[in-house]
Amino acid sequence: MGYLAQTQLFDQIERLAQDIRVPDYCGLSLNDDGDADDDLPPPKVNAWFGPKGTLSPLHWDPEHNLLAQVVGSKYIRLYSPDESHRLYPHDVKMHKNTSQVKETLKRAEGVSDTFGR
Repeated sequence: MGYLAQTQLFDQIERLAQDIRVPDYCGLSLNDDGDADDDLPPPKVNAWFGPKGTLSPLHWDPEHNLLAQVVGSKYIRLYSPDESHRLYPHDVKMHKNTSQVKETLKRAEGVSDTFGR
């Protein structure tokens, strides 16, 4: 089985979109004045499919995300934006959001950072 990443699957197969309910809070945002921003585009809904053991490189996402893990589990490690300089992003435009650091899957003892278990 291959890996299907960040696809607009629900636009391509509209019947699947009927199973997705975007929570109201995903469309809420405040503008710079602290007032509700009514001019927001609808949230983007993407899908990722992959077999057990699929790994993503260490990266940052350009948009806010809400993750829903439907089957299996996903290991997530978050870094503070203050640590960005230590993550050595690539210089190439296509990979500017991807680190040159090779992440390991070693987990700190007693720390739970796996989503979906």
